[in-house]
Amino acid sequence: MQNSLSEVTGPRFGHDALGPLDDDLIRNYAHGGEPIGERTVVHGWVRDENGRGVPNALIEIWQANAGGRYRHVNDSYLAPIDPNFGGCGRMMTDADGHYAFRTVKPGAYPFRNFVNSWRPAHIHFSL
Repeated sequence: MQNSLSEVTGPRFGHDALGPLDDDLIRNYAHGGEPIGERTVVHGWVRDENGRGVPNALIEIWQANAGGRYRHVNDSYLAPIDPNFGGCGRMMTDADGHYAFRTVKPGAYPFRNFVNSWRPAHIHFSL
């Protein structure tokens, strides 16, 4: 079975310490400007099987830019790469299990299942 674009475009984070902008996708890849797109905050709470917050859980996210393009060599969609948007971030949950990322609303993009098939705007999570 062939992997989908979303399965092969995930980030390859190292084991380095988290940087101060890792949770801010609006600023963590900016090169002299701001990324294109509607700003949004994605937040939530990681809980265990008893409903208690899970502290210090590593959360990694990745997504397409506002035009629907991933910053990855395997993405050949015609939307342009945003020079100020890297599309990935990570953070640790706080003492109560909460997290929050600043980012842009990702764009939809076509996929190969059928003619004119589109994946809706979405963000990938790894816990």
